[in-house]
Amino acid sequence: QQKTASFDAICVNLCINYSGRADIVKEEKKASQSGEITEQSIARNLYNSFIPCPDVIVRTGGQKRLSNFLLFQAAYAELYFSDILWPDFTPADLDEVIADYGSRTRSFGGIV
Repeated sequence: QQKTASFDAICVNLCINYSGRADIVKEEKKASQSGEITEQSIARNLYNSFIPCPDVIVRTGGQKRLSNFLLFQAAYAELYFSDILWPDFTPADLDEVIADYGSRTRSFGGIV
């Protein structure tokens, strides 16, 4: 943590036992109290509101689903699925994810 404390070029998050549905329910309770419901107000009230939405989400273990993970934040994320189990995921596997991501053309919902 100390070595990367001032590094702001990349934001990496490891989310374990996170519930996208619970996150949205919590946010909606706050929104109903304030009366303000916009994309910005929703994003502002999520658990991880202090970090940017992900550019890529890596799902390990051979599963081909988000499984309640970052449901709101994943709207424009690129998805990468790996058969490798998380404990066995290596720096070389991460390099493969980065290379794959770098080869994609992102349209953020538009037509490419």
